[in-house]
Amino acid sequence: MPVIPRSNLSQSRARFLNPKYSPVKALPMELWHHIVKFAADEVESRSLARCLSAVSPGLRNFFLHLAFPSLTLHGDQAYILKDLCNGGLQTVSAFAFTKTLVVAAHAEDIASSCAAAAQAAHNLASLSAICPDVHHIRSSRTLQCISASFQHFAPLARRPHLRHFGLYLQIPTRFSKTDCLDLSELDFVTSLVQLHSLTLRVSGGLSFAVDEPILLPPSLTRLHVTPAVLGLIHRASWSQAQDLLVVHIEDTRKRSQLKGSSESLAAAALTSALAPALPAWTLRLRDCRLFAVIIDYTAIVLVGELSSLECFDFQPKSIAIAPEEIALLERKAIRRSSTIANQPAPDADTASRLAEFAGPLPALAELLPLLKYLLGRFPKLHVLRLGHRSPRLRGLLVSSQDSQPEHLFLRTALLPYLLPSLSLWSFAIDDGTEPVHHLPTCGLCSDLSPGTRSPTCSHLHFATLLSNRQADHPDQIHITHIPQILQVHNRLTTVGPLF
Repeated sequence: MPVIPRSNLSQSRARFLNPKYSPVKALPMELWHHIVKFAADEVESRSLARCLSAVSPGLRNFFLHLAFPSLTLHGDQAYILKDLCNGGLQTVSAFAFTKTLVVAAHAEDIASSCAAAAQAAHNLASLSAICPDVHHIRSSRTLQCISASFQHFAPLARRPHLRHFGLYLQIPTRFSKTDCLDLSELDFVTSLVQLHSLTLRVSGGLSFAVDEPILLPPSLTRLHVTPAVLGLIHRASWSQAQDLLVVHIEDTRKRSQLKGSSESLAAAALTSALAPALPAWTLRLRDCRLFAVIIDYTAIVLVGELSSLECFDFQPKSIAIAPEEIALLERKAIRRSSTIANQPAPDADTASRLAEFAGPLPALAELLPLLKYLLGRFPKLHVLRLGHRSPRLRGLLVSSQDSQPEHLFLRTALLPYLLPSLSLWSFAIDDGTEPVHHLPTCGLCSDLSPGTRSPTCSHLHFATLLSNRQADHPDQIHITHIPQILQVHNRLTTVGPLF
């Protein structure tokens, strides 16, 4: 007598008890894929994928690649993964589908931990290395150890799919002319032929050096560096990087970390780093961000040559420009007086609530002469983002009523210098809210009735909001997220399974 499968017996019994019974068909795998992908958030999505992968071996193979699309390793977790790889043990196959990896470890261990973790993630596309601040330096021994450990980054040069790499390292000590950190081992980025985004946020109260200038890969489209690292890049990189569109320069140093505690020397160093890149940037650069930098007269003149800019983020920490140089910039400013008669007047409600919407505008007197000089030289500029990162203005409380005259004065003072291409300006605020104001001089909406926005302008507004939150580039670690990651790293003493 043939043996009837148990599943057939259960279905036959169901048909006998209910003649209208029909077996439920399994949902297509593509539908499950969408269910997991569109879960409430990334954490729930990964949790759901891990639960479904435990149902059967067949489902495991399908859902395992959704279980860990991104992974953050803190402290001992990175070391455990490093020991597993170095010991030749079989690691969990889910790491083969990890595309985004964030590693937090001490500076002398970060390179080896990243290299070991990358061995388990065969399809790795984004790697960010975050180091706690290096506070204690015993002569040059610590710096030599850190420099030597960077040689473990070399295996990353064989990662064909790596599209983003970021290194975050701060040495917040007072400046010492005898201390120097060698960054020559970072030249491995030259071999990353598919690298699109590079972040080297390395800074501190010391000097940086390389044996040979760092040559950037030609595939690069986004660059985020400090002024010290910018000066170490080979000048041939700018002509070879034909697709470089976004450059973000950020200075995280305090005054005590500057050479000779001199802002003028720091500004001169930034200017000397900008000069070799100017010819190539003038033709191709679309987005320039100057964040917490110390800027001088020559740097303003160089930035004014970037005639292809479409987005300009200007948030200096200090302006080292003499009064006579300020007067010279105002005399050289390009006025567009012919456009004043055609400017639509803002509605009364917008004019009366501008400060309430946009928030405070600190250091207006310092920024205004520079903006007058720059705006007339950016014929393609669509978005302007303003701010001031001076420590003396941090935590300054200004009511909307008090800042309202400043906003109205800014609008009136800059009106002769605004080009029709400028549609939006944004005011950087410390609490994370980045209001975006639509200018009445917007050329994209000039043919429409007042209060009406063109589709192109609306799309630009939405893209600007995403850019202000760095949502347009998810691989970039937001500056506000780094302390949280390092706090977990410092608190973590014991770990469980990696899953």
